[in-house]
Amino acid sequence: MDNSCWILLAENDPDDAFLIKRILQQACANFEIVTVNNGTEALRCLRQEAHLTSKFAAPPAVVILDHGMPEQTGLTVLQTMRSDPRLQGIPVVICSGMMTRTQVLQAYKLGANAYVEKPCDFDRLSRVFHQLGEFWTESNITPARCTV
Repeated sequence: MDNSCWILLAENDPDDAFLIKRILQQACANFEIVTVNNGTEALRCLRQEAHLTSKFAAPPAVVILDHGMPEQTGLTVLQTMRSDPRLQGIPVVICSGMMTRTQVLQAYKLGANAYVEKPCDFDRLSRVFHQLGEFWTESNITPARCTV
């Protein structure tokens, strides 16, 4: 496995984290899925201050942030990322089980690349995160993957 192929999943619900990680592992077999359960840990990973990510040579292909995490919400992490020159180019997907129009608009205003609803139905959850994983790891070109 290339040491630049990873996804950061920040999700405080252990059941959701387990399921989403498994789905992403199936969709993105060549990518390591790093999971954390709060925004503080997400930022530590992105800044490579955590042992979980010190082995990676490049930023993650995408960061998936749960909107309603404790300590720092997904939007707080997003805002911090967009104000840090080292992190501002990393794609960010915000996800939520329950969202309002205001939350979605705020996420895009802060620089989210996508906002995804976490369906309660496993088949739909699987489909959404499988497609999301494939897009960000196979179709999307990040600066770290650009060879030109």
